[in-house]
Amino acid sequence: MKQLALLILIFVGCLSSLAISADWNGCADELERLRNSSRDAFDAANKVKSMEMDLVTCKKYPDIYDLARDGCLGMSNSYRDLIGHLEGELKIVDSRVRSISNFCGMSLSSLSLGASVSASVGTSTSATSRKPNSVKNLCDLYRGDKEILPLKSLMKVCEQSMSKAECHKCLDP
Repeated sequence: MKQLALLILIFVGCLSSLAISADWNGCADELERLRNSSRDAFDAANKVKSMEMDLVTCKKYPDIYDLARDGCLGMSNSYRDLIGHLEGELKIVDSRVRSISNFCGMSLSSLSLGASVSASVGTSTSATSRKPNSVKNLCDLYRGDKEILPLKSLMKVCEQSMSKAECHKCLDP
C-alpha cells in the first residue's frame, strides 16, 4: 500500500513538472505568430510563382512580353528580388518553428521527413518508406526550377531540406 502511494506521488510529481515546463500562453502566442509568418511566406511564394510564370512567358515570347526590350532583365531582377523576400519570410518561419520548442516544450523539427522516427525507433518500415518518396518529391520540385534559378541558389535551398550528396545527385546533369 505504501509503495502504491509512493508511486502515485511520483507520477503526480512528474505530471505537474511536465505541465510547468511548458508555457502554454507563450506556446499559443508563438503558434499564432507562426501562422501569421506562414501566411506571409505563402503570399511571398505565390508572388514568386506568378513572377516566374511571367518571366518564362517573357523569355519564350519576347516580342510580345518584353516591353522594356532588355531581354527580360528587369523582370529577372524583380524575380530575384521576390526570391530574396521569400527567403527572408522563410527564415522568419524557421525562427518561429525553432522558438516553439522553448514555449511548447517540444521540437517541431523532429517531425520532419520521419528522420527522428527512423533514428529513434530503428528502421521502421513506414518511416523509411516515407523518406525516399519525400526526397523524390523535393527533387522533382527542385528540378522544375533548374531552368529559372541559378544552380548555386537552388543548391543552397535544396541543402536546407536534403543532404548535400542528395542535392548533387538530384540537380547535377
